[in-house]
Amino acid sequence: MSVQYLPAISDILAGQSENSFALIVLNQPLSCSASSCDLERHLLRTLFGKAQLTICADGGANYLYETLHASRNNYIPDIICGDLDSLNTQAQSYYANKGTKIKNQPSQDENDFLKCIRTILQTDPYCNVQYDYIITLGALHGRFDQSMASIHALYVAAEFCPTTRIILLSIDSYTCLITPGHHKLDVNTGFEGKWCGLLPIGSRCNKLKTTGLKWNLPIDGREMAFGSLISSSNTFDGSGEVTITTDTSIIWSMGISIQID
Repeated sequence: MSVQYLPAISDILAGQSENSFALIVLNQPLSCSASSCDLERHLLRTLFGKAQLTICADGGANYLYETLHASRNNYIPDIICGDLDSLNTQAQSYYANKGTKIKNQPSQDENDFLKCIRTILQTDPYCNVQYDYIITLGALHGRFDQSMASIHALYVAAEFCPTTRIILLSIDSYTCLITPGHHKLDVNTGFEGKWCGLLPIGSRCNKLKTTGLKWNLPIDGREMAFGSLISSSNTFDGSGEVTITTDTSIIWSMGISIQID
């Protein structure tokens, strides 16, 4: 069985890898905390400087416009995509005048996150570029239904483009879909937090095996399923590497620690 390597958080934040990625900024509320706002601004600037393609999902352009207000001229997205029901006139006009492409996609069959993913992976000329992964900001916050819609998008995207990893990133967490197979992740880079978890959203996971966790799976032969067993508030065993082998897609999430130099 071939090994699939998850991008280490250091590769994403510290530029220690030559992997290419696209960045999606979703609609999200502005942080009320000064310290959180500083971290979000730092994360946005870091990722914008490394991404090969930058795309805002509808009102994500408002968030970008306000969060980077003092230096917004240096962070112009390539595309704004979605049904545009949240995009305000000020942000739309500003970015349109800077050359951002505005793609109005009014369909309500999919959320704006999925529309952005399809734009990157299925639309010329963007689909002609090989992205090692897609980083998404703002996917997990506030409203539970919208957070679950973001998780749903990972499962849908895995059906039409299983080779491109999509990572939901925030100032304190890293979340992705683990598809059937054998996966490895370096967790000794200095950017990891203390917690991690595996969540069998959508289906039961009968054949799951991990190494590198304090509480490895399986436990007493029990299946992973809501109503039976899930792994939350887990942590690492100090070995520096986590492996996950599964026959069913499952959500991996872990804490991260971002430092502002």
